[in-house]
Amino acid sequence: MAITFEAAILDVNETLSDFPLHAARRLLAGVETLDRAPGEAAEHLLAGIADLPVHAEVPEGVRALAGAGIRLATLTVGSAEQSARLLERAGVGDAFERYLSAAEVRRWKPAVEPYLHAAGELGVPPERCLLIAVHPWDVDGARRAGMRAAWLNREGGDYPEFFEDPDLVADGLPALARMVSAST
Repeated sequence: MAITFEAAILDVNETLSDFPLHAARRLLAGVETLDRAPGEAAEHLLAGIADLPVHAEVPEGVRALAGAGIRLATLTVGSAEQSARLLERAGVGDAFERYLSAAEVRRWKPAVEPYLHAAGELGVPPERCLLIAVHPWDVDGARRAGMRAAWLNREGGDYPEFFEDPDLVADGLPALARMVSAST
């Protein structure tokens, strides 16, 4: 049985939102050796994360998915604008049709609303979407929303058995793109 998708939704910057800033402030408040106030240290830390590059294999994988005719979008709990900047710096921003944030529906992933919102914004039924993520909880949320989901298992770990299983598992985006291309 061939599995075909109209759209793939990538999760690219899970750590870039107000929640991590709040959490970092709380954690850093207990560090006695900081050279600045915890709030300032948290902002400095997260600003650096926003400037990190994508994994080296991401541009190749994105180009392969786009070349296979898959529509691409992002869905993050962070800032859609930061997702756009990150992928523009990686040279693949033009491959993405939309940059979406869970904040648009005021619900955090893995609640089903962000995934359903993404499918709706793309005009694609959830079952014709493929969420691609490195976090098992994100895969689980997408599956519960009726989407197909792919887990990028870059670390070679075990998938938690208490989550909904991914439809596809790959060690990186290029390998996943080959799987998706072979199934269309």
